[in-house]
Amino acid sequence: MALEEDHQALVAPFVGAGPALAAVGFALCWPNDSAWADAVNIVVHAGEQLEEAASRLDIGWSPQWFIDAGHQPLDVQGYSLLDGAVAKSSGPISWTPKPRLPRVDDQTGPDAGAKAKARRIAGEVAVSALWRKSLPREYRRDGNEIRPVGVLDRNTRGTRFKDFLVYVLQSGLPGGWRVEPEVHLTHIRGLHMRKDVGERRSDIAVIDDGNRLVAVISSKFTWRSDRGTEAAQMVPLKQYRPDVPYAMVTAEHARVRVVARESIEDSVYHLCPHIAGAWRTIYDSPTSPRVAYPSLARLEEAGRAWALNADLTGLPELLADLRNSGTIL
Repeated sequence: MALEEDHQALVAPFVGAGPALAAVGFALCWPNDSAWADAVNIVVHAGEQLEEAASRLDIGWSPQWFIDAGHQPLDVQGYSLLDGAVAKSSGPISWTPKPRLPRVDDQTGPDAGAKAKARRIAGEVAVSALWRKSLPREYRRDGNEIRPVGVLDRNTRGTRFKDFLVYVLQSGLPGGWRVEPEVHLTHIRGLHMRKDVGERRSDIAVIDDGNRLVAVISSKFTWRSDRGTEAAQMVPLKQYRPDVPYAMVTAEHARVRVVARESIEDSVYHLCPHIAGAWRTIYDSPTSPRVAYPSLARLEEAGRAWALNADLTGLPELLADLRNSGTIL
């Protein structure tokens, strides 16, 4: 399969563009919506500022994150609460445009304690706000807005993510290079005629214009229990073609620390490293993230620092690493 044409049109302007490319890719493969999305509609009292309500309720996320991403808070009468305005009436606020919270944490369930629930909501708000901020302004306007897709099952999301990655690689690599998904391992020189290779296939093979195998790439939107399958695939590659790098690209959040430190691949790349880093920063924060990171810029800066310290890089770095790979035979 290949990335659908309308999705190609969305991705094409941003190949190699860093955060914008990540934002488009994340939108095409958006995790299922959070069950706690209504938590962002916090209750304000008449005559109360939004930040005062956030402090009174001691919520773990800052409404300023959404404001900095271009969302406008409204009281129950539809009056704006921007710039310190006070609510005309008591009740739950609303946001325009309405934010979508992604469920990126499957480890904090409905029976979790209040602190864990607050942390999960803060993490989802951060991902949603940073995702929207990463889009160029012209793609945040009504009628031209890039919106998250609806509900996808795991297989559909994984397939679309692979198709997205194949398209990005093929578009961003030099002419004459090939990016081939689902290559049978016995088609790779050195693995052919090996009876222990079996029926295994690579996720994505990158081949340069001299027909050299540059790298084998595993595409994993989330990092789950199929790691045994990955390891089994790597055994013949490492045994018979140790010269070929094996990389992984993922959008995992809940296990991003493990991915960064303990993955078995030679290198790991993340769809949106600064967003995953911000999410991890919130989960690691010893104090309220709302207090520690009062603006989205402060949170984004902390996320980039986390990703840098974890040596977690994105798709532009993957393209550069592939282009610069082993030019001497």
